[in-house]
Amino acid sequence: MKDIRPRRRGIRMAYSLSAWDRHNPGCGIGFACDVDGCVLDPLGLSDAAIRNLCSMLFQPDRYTPAFEARKHSYMIAGEGKCTCGLCVQLDDATTNSCRCGRYYNGYGQELAHPSQWGEETGERFDGFGREIL
Repeated sequence: MKDIRPRRRGIRMAYSLSAWDRHNPGCGIGFACDVDGCVLDPLGLSDAAIRNLCSMLFQPDRYTPAFEARKHSYMIAGEGKCTCGLCVQLDDATTNSCRCGRYYNGYGQELAHPSQWGEETGERFDGFGREIL
């Protein structure tokens, strides 16, 4: 395998406009919004959601709206070019397979076919790398 791009961490930001109900402790409402605090897809909200949004925005004695930003991280799979030239996602520790039949580990090193795995230990695996019990 060549041209290996290792897996990496991606970051996504999520924003919300939310408020706690002062009259009902533990209750609150929230809406997904953009970085400027504008509610996403307001025309797609249900009637109940629109009533809640209006309550949150126009009843300052009951709700205090707050803008919240949250950072979410996730893993982006690595990839590499198989010996045959096709691109292979490296999203698993051992069972990254190319359509040509080659198997690679998460670092792009070529592995034997799963049918040959476990010969020394007596374990058996199917053609997809799952252990046969």
